[in-house]
Amino acid sequence: MLDCPDDLKGIRVTDINPTYLYSYWITIHFIGYALVYLALHGVANAGKLSAEGWLKWLNPYPMIIIGTIIQLLFFILGARAMPIYFILGVAGWKLALILLTLAILPVDWSPSVAICNLAVLGCYLVYMIWWNKINPIDLYICIETNPNYYPATASEFLQIRFGI
Repeated sequence: MLDCPDDLKGIRVTDINPTYLYSYWITIHFIGYALVYLALHGVANAGKLSAEGWLKWLNPYPMIIIGTIIQLLFFILGARAMPIYFILGVAGWKLALILLTLAILPVDWSPSVAICNLAVLGCYLVYMIWWNKINPIDLYICIETNPNYYPATASEFLQIRFGI
């Protein structure tokens, strides 16, 4: 089994800046792209028209699909540590994101889209490794396998995470 490094053992949800989690980067990328795409093409044409030019290569479609698959692997890794409210909440959000992606965005796995998605991932890795001096793989392993990371209730988690 994977082990958490000593400097991250005992990490709690209050210790994590949301920008440390790649899922926030994916969500921000999706929301920004979807708003611009819908503004240019209209809601009636959502998903029917392929994007052109600069908008084409910004498509977060591959990042959302691959990110969801990776999240499922994390669920398997941390199933014993994660509370059920967390699993259901994240699964619900990922399902909603995939359904919105399929409904709104054009399917595009072209090299230009892949390069842009890799560039976003690269920016995240630079932000984490160089700027914050945190190995994101270690961080995710510690989060997913540490039962003390998660607050006791869903409402407490939402209050901490979203400042509600």
